[in-house]
Amino acid sequence: MSMNASVLPSYTPSDSPPSYTSAPEDGEESLSYTQRLAGAHAHGTFTKKCGSVSVTLTEQENNAQMPVYAQRGVVSGTVHVDSCHHISEIVLKFRGRLRAGLTGSNAASRTIKTVNEKFVLWSFRNPLEGPCPYSIPFSVIFPASFKDGRREYPLPPSYEAYHNGIPGLSVNSEYSLKVVVKTSKTLWTHHKTVTVPLNYRPRKRPSQPIIPLNTTFFSSVKVCPEEWFQASAALKCNKCSDLTPLQTHFFLPSVRVFALSDCIPFHIQLTGRLSSLQALLSRLKIAGEDNSSSDSTGMELFQPRGTNVMTMSATVHRQVSVKVNNQLAWHNAVIGKGNIRAVPPSFDSSASSLDSCEVEMNSEQSLDWEGEIKLREGVQVGQFDAGNTSVKDFIIFSISGPSNCITDFVALRNAVPIAFVTDAWSEGNVYG
Repeated sequence: MSMNASVLPSYTPSDSPPSYTSAPEDGEESLSYTQRLAGAHAHGTFTKKCGSVSVTLTEQENNAQMPVYAQRGVVSGTVHVDSCHHISEIVLKFRGRLRAGLTGSNAASRTIKTVNEKFVLWSFRNPLEGPCPYSIPFSVIFPASFKDGRREYPLPPSYEAYHNGIPGLSVNSEYSLKVVVKTSKTLWTHHKTVTVPLNYRPRKRPSQPIIPLNTTFFSSVKVCPEEWFQASAALKCNKCSDLTPLQTHFFLPSVRVFALSDCIPFHIQLTGRLSSLQALLSRLKIAGEDNSSSDSTGMELFQPRGTNVMTMSATVHRQVSVKVNNQLAWHNAVIGKGNIRAVPPSFDSSASSLDSCEVEMNSEQSLDWEGEIKLREGVQVGQFDAGNTSVKDFIIFSISGPSNCITDFVALRNAVPIAFVTDAWSEGNVYG
């Protein structure tokens, strides 16, 4: 069966599709929106040159000190050679290693190859093929995981830590790209190497935002109690004391996953008999106390009196642990300190006056503090677990006294496991 071409409709090319933009146009609206990680794409280059050989890597920030890659990051670039004479082979080596070491009487170390890839970019095989090209592109990918024996772990970030002690420990996770240019003549072979260190920085953000800093605890906990995590513990009394224990309540945003740059709000509440609260406050020092508030009414109540001073603090502790040859060692270090300020009680609260003439000493009362914690500068890596090497973070709320004095209360140390990630949940205030 034949078809007459004259009966076919005339062809008219369709219009070009409109350019895409994430911002809604007139008459459009966004039904769902996922916040993108800020700075997800860079458009600069990084170049390292050694003699007549140079390596250029793309998709880097301008003026970067070291190339940076996220999880499953693609390392793309070009090898350039100024002279192609006598080059017999160009090899690309993609390497990663995790080294853990212990010092002391039973010193030991162990190194694991987390990435071990080798590629021949060009090789001389036939004189008819001609000389080596001046530029050779390449592309390799960071793997998602590595194997240690039979077990598989997520690829650890670039990280370095050294801690003295008995025993001391060290951790070094590093990655590099190495280009080897082999030049051959009749009587000799020469190798020229260019090594580019790589900063592997897996990116992640929390699953939900945290309460804005300008939102008070009491207003938010009534409306959204699920937004706060509560860690409670008893502040016990020494046997020689006739006081009663106090209950401590330490509140953090319930997500407990924070960006490295986040300022983390917290709330502290002490409850118990008035007599115990007075005894504690008379000897309580607030670590990192913030007296910048214009409302300083009652602040004199929180100044320590006497010699047996107890200190209340909120700090971020990082635990680095290493296991080598069945020897386990760990080191704890403070990487962030909280600023604490007193919260004045409401006027209708009996705690607004701690005068024993007005309030019964055995009555139950409560006192509150609030504050924020921020990591110190230089902390660029969150927690990770690479099997025999791990990094974990905690916020520790403590009330403790000097070791050489007996106080009315036993030292309290309440640790809350948390995690730090590279990016904040949102650039803006999602709570409106």
